Amino acid sequence: MRSEAPRPSPGGESSALRRFGIAFCGLEAMGGLAWWVALVLWPEMRSSFFPTPVDGRWFGALALADGALFVGSAAAAAIALARRAPQTPALLWLHAGICTYAGLFAVGLWVQDTGLWLGAVSMLPSLLVPLVLAWRIERA
Repeated sequence: MRSEAPRPSPGGESSALRRFGIAFCGLEAMGGLAWWVALVLWPEMRSSFFPTPVDGRWFGALALADGALFVGSAAAAAIALARRAPQTPALLWLHAGICTYAGLFAVGLWVQDTGLWLGAVSMLPSLLVPLVLAWRIERA
């Protein structure tokens, strides 16, 4: 008699994946918002992430766009996952695209100035996880 490997219960993997996605995207939204607030309140931190001197107009424009898109799409994806909304895959792919742009931007800054490594390293999870999450959720 041949024994078969136990099969996961229906929805088990997708349920765990969904919970992971809610947590990850929720943390991204809160972390991204906290990061931008910290950079506004403590401008001296900016030199760890951006070339110096940091022009205030450029910083403000980037903060508005990144805050709205990165933080907003992460929050929207987390909420969609929690509600099991039919738009969840589309929102995850949207968030993954925004994360890819932001992550490559951070890597590009690091390539131009190796002293900006902290931004590139901190964006690695956001560069990789949302792409895998969107792909896995779409197929779950």
